[in-house]
Amino acid sequence: MRIPVFALALAFAASTSSPAAVPDAMELVRLTASHYVALVGNSYDFDVTEVHDSASRHTEMHHHVVGAGGRYREEMRESGTLYVFDGYKDWVYHPPTHEYRVTPSPVRARIAATLSHFELISFRSTSARLLRTEPLRLAAGPVACQVIEVEYEPSDAKVRYSPLTLWIDPARQLVMKMVRRVTTDGSDPAGKNATTESYTFTRAEVGGPVSADLLSFTPPEGAVRVDKIDFAAPAK
Repeated sequence: MRIPVFALALAFAASTSSPAAVPDAMELVRLTASHYVALVGNSYDFDVTEVHDSASRHTEMHHHVVGAGGRYREEMRESGTLYVFDGYKDWVYHPPTHEYRVTPSPVRARIAATLSHFELISFRSTSARLLRTEPLRLAAGPVACQVIEVEYEPSDAKVRYSPLTLWIDPARQLVMKMVRRVTTDGSDPAGKNATTESYTFTRAEVGGPVSADLLSFTPPEGAVRVDKIDFAAPAK
């Protein structure tokens, strides 16, 4: 059973004659969350750039995410690693080691893991506020976004999260960028163990055609089935 949670958000009202009133930011979070929940029954095709920055390391990864009818495929561009949910099983294939893993799923329909952040991200949110309106410059051109900051309940866990900042395309109710700061040791006041994470959706299309071939998986010839994939292992 799906957990009824709310994720991000934004609703947009426009008037050609006068400026529209800005809705309550938390209500915007809830309204846009319903858009992501509804994606399970729709189709989508996204390109995502994921960046992790810390005092000692910078990493950048690129994902291609497609889905339709509750099934999805997520490909890591650099390694070619695939995550496929075919409606019955979860498949992971790692080309560098030519290994794959498959597990049955108790759920028959869901959205891609990267997008599921947006269903769950405000589950413990306590407040949200509109920071500003600004264009987000993407490869295809600028996208007019509203920027919202979401606060969370305190956590006793060793992993702590800063308030979440979201850039939202109000015309389509899609999150185009997400930024948060993650601290792995709460006793580190200088932030030496902190990492800034960002996800930027350089392309986001909803409702278009998605090939059914992308939403199933057949292990390539010679691929080895394993219980656990070592993603750090050298290529074979």
